[in-house]
Amino acid sequence: MRRAALVLVVAAIACRGATTPPAAGLDRRWADPTTVVPLDSRVRVGHLDNGLTYYVMRLPEATNRARLWLAVNAGSLEEDDDQRGLAHLVEHMAFRGTRRYPGSAIQDFVEHTGLGFGADLNATTSAEQTVYKLAVPTDQPGVTERGLDILHEWASAVEFEAAALDLERQVVLEEHRVRGDDARSRLWARQRLALGGGWRRSQRDPAGVREIIAHAPRELVTRFYRDWYRPELMAVIAVGDLDPDAVEADIRARFGDLRGPPSPRPRPEPGRPDGASPPPPISVVADPALPVYELGLADRPSRRQLRTIGDLRVDLARAIYVRAFRQRMAALADAGAAIAPVIPADRAAESTTMFVRNSLAEPDRLAAGLAAMVAETERIDAQGFDPAEIAEAAAYVAAAQRRANTERGVVDGRDEAAALAAYFGRGEAMPGPADALAVAAAAPWGHARPAPEPLLGAAPFAGRIDDTRTIADLGITEWTLSNGAKVVVKPLASGGQIGILVDGRASRVPLTDAATMAFLPRQLAAGGAGRMSGWELRARLRERSAALTVLRSGDHLVISGSADPAGLESLLEALYLQISDPRHAPAAERRWLAREREDRARDLRVTSGYAALVDEMAAIEAAGDPRLGPATEAAIAAIDVDRGIAIFRDALADPKDLVITIVGDVEPEALRPLVTRYLASLPARLAHLPEVEVAPLRPARGDARIVRTGGGDRSRVRYEAWAVAPGAPPSRPDLVLLQRLLERRLYARLRGELGGTYDVAVSFGPLSDDGRLLVVEVTCDPARADALADELRAVIAAAQRTPVSADEVAILEAQARRRHEDHLRDEPWWTTTLALAYREHADVHARIDGRDFFARITVEHLTAAAAANLVFDGSVLGILNPAK
Repeated sequence: MRRAALVLVVAAIACRGATTPPAAGLDRRWADPTTVVPLDSRVRVGHLDNGLTYYVMRLPEATNRARLWLAVNAGSLEEDDDQRGLAHLVEHMAFRGTRRYPGSAIQDFVEHTGLGFGADLNATTSAEQTVYKLAVPTDQPGVTERGLDILHEWASAVEFEAAALDLERQVVLEEHRVRGDDARSRLWARQRLALGGGWRRSQRDPAGVREIIAHAPRELVTRFYRDWYRPELMAVIAVGDLDPDAVEADIRARFGDLRGPPSPRPRPEPGRPDGASPPPPISVVADPALPVYELGLADRPSRRQLRTIGDLRVDLARAIYVRAFRQRMAALADAGAAIAPVIPADRAAESTTMFVRNSLAEPDRLAAGLAAMVAETERIDAQGFDPAEIAEAAAYVAAAQRRANTERGVVDGRDEAAALAAYFGRGEAMPGPADALAVAAAAPWGHARPAPEPLLGAAPFAGRIDDTRTIADLGITEWTLSNGAKVVVKPLASGGQIGILVDGRASRVPLTDAATMAFLPRQLAAGGAGRMSGWELRARLRERSAALTVLRSGDHLVISGSADPAGLESLLEALYLQISDPRHAPAAERRWLAREREDRARDLRVTSGYAALVDEMAAIEAAGDPRLGPATEAAIAAIDVDRGIAIFRDALADPKDLVITIVGDVEPEALRPLVTRYLASLPARLAHLPEVEVAPLRPARGDARIVRTGGGDRSRVRYEAWAVAPGAPPSRPDLVLLQRLLERRLYARLRGELGGTYDVAVSFGPLSDDGRLLVVEVTCDPARADALADELRAVIAAAQRTPVSADEVAILEAQARRRHEDHLRDEPWWTTTLALAYREHADVHARIDGRDFFARITVEHLTAAAAANLVFDGSVLGILNPAK
């Protein structure tokens, strides 16, 4: 019944106005839902005699980068009953060594090219496909060819050396713990089985069965590799700044020798076998680590196709439904209705899809939450959405489509490579950018979206640009406005996006205001600006493809915004409103504070003890200083909303203190009238809060250790260490380089040599104007928690004592230079870097070209930086073990 209801809703959305002809100038074939969407014309497709397929796509925009992927149409669906989880283990073993690249040789090669494990060297295993992902720089001779050679090795020559296999089992088991150890994941896994109704897809989670992964003999692992890694199930994908003729010739010459087994096994069907029992109408699963109720209305799984115009329209209609449903529920919750927030989700998993509406409810609100969710769902099923809701949602989805298509290929071709893998695996449509926009434009949603009303009742009286300065070689224009504000403009090809950052003066507040300052961005998000609540302001900006957020950066309050060119004026209107008239709405603020308390209490209950562990560690570190302490209920109770508005007003009271950075697809001359109207008109206000002397941070000294008990079956080890040196601010570049050094060493030791963890998370940065804070976290087998904690601290201590090697320096420098190349094409990096340079009165050229940063990457400097910065005044080690 639920499935039928959803189909009717989707059909209603998709078919309203179906008689509306396509827009003028559009190819009329896009109006025929049976038209098969053609593959992007920029893709060159070929097939070898052995059955292997290849796709080569030149993307000049991906300057000096290419993505080389190997897609294998085999995943957990192909596993025999005694192999569940081995498809994923095979994927991991490809990085433990091949015939010509033993041990860590592949990772070493990638790192020395300036790229790294994770974003540039990775793989994924799903139910139906395993994809190996390698990024290479194309400006280094021979690197692309070597990258294709690595793909050939993955396809045919993984070694499965016994000792490496035993180590990697432990890593996969730790990933199993990481991915499935939270209560929400466990609940969804059980619900998927219940709702799957016998579908093989629902019963073959790629994570597999832990006992099989831990004990499967080598022969069982290699059998999966021999059975399914065969050329007719493989595709080589090459996308980026490359020579298609040369790459195609290399693929044809290199991969023609691959051979499959003489009697290949047929691939299993993912669907529900004949005679299988249908899913139950109601499924109840429990988990002791989630003491709130999660309610869900789900459709039964169905086949998912995205091949024809009609398929794409239905997919767009589902996206519109999701958006409209979210907005309906958010509006009800924001208005104070007694309804639990409901979030619809279109859980698409390769060839199957399931639509789920979820809600969380406290135990004493279970009946009310369930009734509200069912009532609202049935109301929408029966009546649909009103025209304004559909128009807003359709505009939002269309804007997202435009952004997705204009951004494709801007950086490195990752999206194109993923689309080609889906095209090879499932025949999923991959239209070119023009075709994708034509499909969206021809979809007859049936309701014209009215032109949005201005956010301001009347435009403010425009000011002037009094002075213009240019930094010609960087393409930067700097304006000084008549009210004293400084505007820095950097045009940048950014896929149709524009970023804005407003930085005010430092907001130094007494310790009694620490909680108010900490929560101030959330207060402003709830309160809104002018006559609009926070929810209303965000909704109206979203209608215009724009967003605005207040953030805290140290003791500065900053406003971050983004928009496409069509929404830029609305963004500047909202910026004017937020600075000149932050909304003080007592009723909305009371609801916000109540939600903060509820969210805080829920966090403590649903995180299996992790939130409580972090709080206890923060309390030890803080040594009574509220600026470092945890966000407890007492801290929330100390929030003074009146004081918060005053702090915000004073931080942005004088336009002469403001630096406004604008980066993206905008030209200064087109921007000039908007700047004079909305930024040069910002009023100056008298400060209301006196300047105060704020005591420096004085975190705890000495070492502490905490062991707590939580839920799940994994341990979490978290290590925090800090130091304060009054009058000696830490060097941010040095801390960035030391963070990367520690990440490499900890990853190599804890995961590579010991097989003790899947993830190593390291952050290292300023704690205050003159302090630094290091945080390292790993998850692991409870039996190994103490040993890995000791190893973790030993690696950090060794980094402080021993010289940095020349090889490490070479890798760090190569990676830094590659990152810098990417940064120069990245709007957020330019926006933030320029804002910090002007805040700190630094040399803009030095910040942009990175000369100061690169000069630090030497053996001598990094060795000295480690010796100075890896000595700490205090530390706390926290271990969260599972409950017995």
